[in-house]
Amino acid sequence: MPLRVFIPTAGLGSRLGDKTKFINKSLIEVGNKPAISFIINTFPDNTEFVVALGHKGNLVKEYLSLAYPKKKFFFKQINPYSGKNSGLGVTLLQCKKLLQKPFVFISCDTIISQKIKNINSNWIGYSHSKDLSQYRTLNIKKNNVSSFYEKLYNTKYKNAYIGLAGIKDYKIFWSELSKNKFKTKIQGELVGLKAIMKKKLIKAKKFNWYDIGNLNSYEIAQKIFFDKKKPNILPKSNESIWFEDDFVIKF
Repeated sequence: MPLRVFIPTAGLGSRLGDKTKFINKSLIEVGNKPAISFIINTFPDNTEFVVALGHKGNLVKEYLSLAYPKKKFFFKQINPYSGKNSGLGVTLLQCKKLLQKPFVFISCDTIISQKIKNINSNWIGYSHSKDLSQYRTLNIKKNNVSSFYEKLYNTKYKNAYIGLAGIKDYKIFWSELSKNKFKTKIQGELVGLKAIMKKKLIKAKKFNWYDIGNLNSYEIAQKIFFDKKKPNILPKSNESIWFEDDFVIKF
């Protein structure tokens, strides 16, 4: 059975400032190609991707269709994707019908170096971080996640939640999101993950993680992944040229 992966790209990416003025956050360049390409290449060739669209969503859909013509994508336009009644939880619920099976949740600003092949259990991805001001943290006991902490609430645990989770018990996940809309708007996927945690064990999986969700961490990732063998294209705010396998794609 093909692995199914959910990638939310609907948001404005406001923490990246002007870098997302003309383009979606998932398409900002990291090492000569869009960030979302790193995510796509993390999973097996036959993986099915559910992609939530919003801000500049037409560009996301067009890029993925051009760069990966043989891969299977389910695109869902989110409405609204910004403003008072929007949020990650709202985005998730609008994609619920496409995620009625075990699936991987991965933020579009999360890049990891390991490959993910399947979902044999419930698990949550984490990485050690010196600066915890930007991230929720996890308390881990005997390789299982025992609790979540909001940003700056508890800096005792250096385990940053990286916006990545394997959701095997999807029925518990969706049941909690569906009945708790207020928390859903605020916490998104964490509402469902916490519900699973109350009934099942959730493993803690450590990853080599590169965050591109804020300007400082983005610049670090850009330096790490920059490929000197690829042509050096001078960056422009309203133009992008990307390289993916044998494709050169210009927006």
